[in-house]
Amino acid sequence: MPMRIFQLAFVFSFFIIFNSCSKDGEAPDTVPPTVSLTILGVPNASGGEPVVVSNKIEVSVNASDANGVSKIEVYIDNEKKGEDSSAPYQVVIDISSYASNKNYTLKVEATDKAGNTSSTQQTISIDNEIPVVTDVSLVQDSVITGSDNAVTFNVTDNEELSSVMVYVNSELFVDIKDKNYEVNIDTKLLQDGENNLMIEAKDPAGNIGSYTVNFIIDNTGPAITLNSITENKILDEFMLLQPEVLDAYSEVTSVEVFLGDTSIYLFDENSSNYDMDFVPDNYPVGTTVFKLVAIDSLGNESVLEINIEILRLLIKVALPDGFLSPFWSSFWIFASEMNGVPIAAKSVGVGDSNIKIHAPSEFDFDKKYMITLLADENTNPNSFNRITNIQGITRNSLSEINFNLPQRKTVVSNATVSMVGFGTDETVKGDGLDYTFNHYVSESSGNFELTSLNTTANSSSDYFLYSTNLEGIPYAYFSFSEPLANNSTINKTDLITDTAISNATFNITNDPGISSSQLIINGFRTNEDLQNGIYHNIYSGSPQQVFGIEYEYYFCSIFDSYSHQLILDDYLTLRKGLPINTYNIPNWSVDYLQNGNEITITKSGTEHVLGRLQLMPTTGEDYIMTVLFDSQNTDVVTLPQIPEEMKDLYIYTVAQNQGFDMNQIHFSSYNSITSYADYLNNIIKGDDNETDVSDVISTKMKARNGASVTPFKTFNFE
Repeated sequence: MPMRIFQLAFVFSFFIIFNSCSKDGEAPDTVPPTVSLTILGVPNASGGEPVVVSNKIEVSVNASDANGVSKIEVYIDNEKKGEDSSAPYQVVIDISSYASNKNYTLKVEATDKAGNTSSTQQTISIDNEIPVVTDVSLVQDSVITGSDNAVTFNVTDNEELSSVMVYVNSELFVDIKDKNYEVNIDTKLLQDGENNLMIEAKDPAGNIGSYTVNFIIDNTGPAITLNSITENKILDEFMLLQPEVLDAYSEVTSVEVFLGDTSIYLFDENSSNYDMDFVPDNYPVGTTVFKLVAIDSLGNESVLEINIEILRLLIKVALPDGFLSPFWSSFWIFASEMNGVPIAAKSVGVGDSNIKIHAPSEFDFDKKYMITLLADENTNPNSFNRITNIQGITRNSLSEINFNLPQRKTVVSNATVSMVGFGTDETVKGDGLDYTFNHYVSESSGNFELTSLNTTANSSSDYFLYSTNLEGIPYAYFSFSEPLANNSTINKTDLITDTAISNATFNITNDPGISSSQLIINGFRTNEDLQNGIYHNIYSGSPQQVFGIEYEYYFCSIFDSYSHQLILDDYLTLRKGLPINTYNIPNWSVDYLQNGNEITITKSGTEHVLGRLQLMPTTGEDYIMTVLFDSQNTDVVTLPQIPEEMKDLYIYTVAQNQGFDMNQIHFSSYNSITSYADYLNNIIKGDDNETDVSDVISTKMKARNGASVTPFKTFNFE
């Protein structure tokens, strides 16, 4: 370079430097920034001791300069790990790859805007090994209970530990300050069910080791459910008890049942079904506590206690809806000793369908007693009582009565029918399931009444009228398919006198000299009508005695099947079919003597099984009572006393004063029933019709003061 050019360049450079350094008279910036460092979360070391760090550090730098800091840079062992150019100065360094248990130099260098630098450093010791929790004695998902549940464990680390914390359900449970790694869990302080325990160990470097174990607390005994017994329930008959015993967390090891303080059942840990038969008669009468105790495998105990009363059930009476008549003021069922003294009484109300009568104290299965059913009717000024009394029953022989709905008729229509061409002594009559026709002597009209029954939807498909007293004509009939209308007419010539009319006879083998007879024959159009009780009365009257012991009657032969009732003086028989050729009247003797409430029976014969008494007043209409008894084994019938609970009824006054009056006594045999107990179970228990159970019924009868005997009902509630 030529000398002149070199000189000019030097002068120019000097001019620039001179001007920059001496602008406004200021001196050049040669002061470095001040700088210090902090490792967040790590206390500052004292005496130059290294600080222990782990995994990742966050270096916070405090740097300042009068003219401003340009940047800070962070180094580990002179290897740059990061920089920051804006305050606050922070650099995060991942040191997880560095070897543990070794010292390193952490240096921070700050540079100001004039390029001046300064630095500071800290010796660090990297510890990347986390504490390890081992040998935890609490097993995963174990079930514990009680106040003494020690949990032990060990914690190891390459450095000393700074803290060991135990948490239960995320809340601090114990802060262990020494090396006694044991805690105790009192389960009463925690909720039943799933819980968790976490052990957290931390070293000075901030490494955290943890161990979590789930466990279950069970402080509660098994859950016991028993729906068949409720508080203050009366236990009076066999029950299958089916308690449900379940434990949510443990096994059920024992179920024991107590009555009072007496153990009556014990199920062991091998049982899974806790069904048991309970027979009240095996235990004393009275109030007591039914107790069921269940224990689980942890010893938790549950107790179910129910106050109960054990009674002796005499009888159950089932009443269908609608049994109680709107004409009744009350309906009573009461039991009495065989001497008539009341045992227990119960008033039945609307809605009562299953009534139980209990003895208040011990009552053997074979002990005899009587049951009475009484309806107090409000149709008379002093009321009228319908009563049935069943004698000599036991808890074994008759445990229940299941009543059918009493048959009650409602008049649908009445029609007045003109009777044309009939003589003054000639009449026509008719009777069926749901109709009647009455035409009386010297009447010029008849009345046709159509009814409906509350017990069946069955009805007659046709109607049948007949006469047995037309002059010169032994039998005539008139059948029609539509009900007779009001003001309709029946001409004598409408009656059939020459078609499907038969006559037959029957004999009496041991005729004692019959003075009166009455025969009733019903016809059924089809077998289905027979099963449904759709009948037509085709004969009702006294058969003509033809000669000696032979009697003749007429009937219409258009029917599929028949049934009949025959009364010959004191003999009554009910049978299916037409009258048989020969009737053998039983030679039983039947008599009685009444003395107040005691009726002494005199009888002979071995075929009869059922005795029936009918009591009704000699004057007035206060009551009608039927009494059933074992005709073979009863010599004295004692009528029941009316219980004190019924003292407001008029019948109570009747019984206290004049008493009940005998009207008739009947002894009966059945071709399908061999004993009084059979009768109770086959007829009374299900409120069945005698004629549905037995094809042949034979009865000998006697009425008071030589009056005429008549059939009467067992139950007087229709």
